[in-house]
Amino acid sequence: MNLASSRRRTPLPSGARGRRLLPVLGAALLWLAPIAEGQDTAQARRPPIRTLFGDLALILRPAGDGTIGIGVAGAARTLTLTVRATDARRWADSATKLLVPAPRRARRVKVPNDTVQRARVVLEEPGVGTASLVLSRIDSGGTRQFLLYADDAELVGIRQSLEADEVRTLVRLMRRAAGPAAKATSRRRRR
Repeated sequence: MNLASSRRRTPLPSGARGRRLLPVLGAALLWLAPIAEGQDTAQARRPPIRTLFGDLALILRPAGDGTIGIGVAGAARTLTLTVRATDARRWADSATKLLVPAPRRARRVKVPNDTVQRARVVLEEPGVGTASLVLSRIDSGGTRQFLLYADDAELVGIRQSLEADEVRTLVRLMRRAAGPAAKATSRRRRR
């Protein structure tokens, strides 16, 4: 193998696409570093869950100590949260309630079209002045919108509007990350 050819650097993407990919790549490197160093074997057994929602990259990394690491990367900012798995399960249960379809027009109470109704669920890190993940539903003028917002102690956040299908996917992935680790099963042979 030629050492000179292995040391060539690959150029980074340029332009608007490159600016969007750099935070995602940075977040991925931060999350993969402990596995590459072999420090955390419990996390290596349960691979991280990765997904994209528009310009937002989300990584859910279940830990063996009952916590979940959440990495959120937007176009200009990357942040991480560490939450308890039980809190993440409660958040997913509450977020499911936001997905309940709006009542039919015949059963709906007469509400003016200019009325805005909001509902939200918040997932916060334990402690004071820490990071949070907020899912909001906004009903206005017969339309329904969802917004995912993540922020940290500096209160500089990342926002992404979501569709109802994306919210269902997010809830499903959060439940999967917060669920108990898959147990190794052994088959007994009958004689």
